[in-house]
Amino acid sequence: METRATLPQLLAACSLIDRYTYDPEETFSAPITAFHGVDDWVASEETKLWEGLTTCPFLLHTMPATSSSSTRTSPRTACWPSSGRNC
Repeated sequence: METRATLPQLLAACSLIDRYTYDPEETFSAPITAFHGVDDWVASEETKLWEGLTTCPFLLHTMPATSSSSTRTSPRTACWPSSGRNC
């Protein structure tokens, strides 16, 4: 029963993704903090590109390597608004 309840939400999300059009002029009006691991296969230069997507402060934190970081199976870069308020 739970699967049926989530199917409409999944289809709605797919529909939103299909209709999305990237606008390079559109930016966030919220501060962004990004975390990047020193051994990540996503280059730190790519992570720094998040700075161009906000009109507010941007912080980049580079995290030290861990024993599990050598697998490099997925990117561990995370970016999100730094607070719930606009700057």
